[in-house]
This record gives sequence, structure tokens and C-alpha cells, in this order.
Amino acid sequence: MVAKHQGRSGRPWARIKAQWKRTTRICYLCGAWIPDDVPWNDPLAYTVDHIDPRSNGGPPTMENTAPAHRRCNSRKGTKQLHELELLKTSRAW
Repeated sequence: MVAKHQGRSGRPWARIKAQWKRTTRICYLCGAWIPDDVPWNDPLAYTVDHIDPRSNGGPPTMENTAPAHRRCNSRKGTKQLHELELLKTSRAW
């Protein structure tokens, strides 16, 4: 028997994203508020990031995901949290 796909396009991923959206609107990478009135492609838009990236074998579970700005999520890429300098910037967003 083949396991159901639980990636970004699957129903479990939609449930995880919806659960996070109801829970918190704070970016776990930069600590700033994530607005809900911006388009999906805005740098400050709401995304759900995999803490341990899927490309490194991280599971698509609530424990391995957290809310993030699109900009912060993109800057993190496929790195682990300990590989980052916590996205340090000289700008005050």
C-alpha cells in the first residue's frame, strides 16, 4: 500500500497551515507581527516554514513547522536554524 502524499499540495499540509494561522501571527524567525491584509506574494505575507527542511528529511508535522514572513522563509531557504545568524539585519522592520 502506498502512503498518502502529505506534502504542500496535500490535505494534511492545508490543515497544518490553517491550524497555525488560527494560533499565532508572529514570525518565529524575526519575531515581528505577520499582517493578514497583504497579498500572498508580498514579502510580509503569511507562510508556514519547515524548521527542519523537507529537503533534509524533515516531516510535515505541526512540531516541525512554524509561521514566518515570506521574506524570512525565503532567506532561511533549506538551512537549519543553527546554521543561521537568526537573519540578522541592520534594518528595523
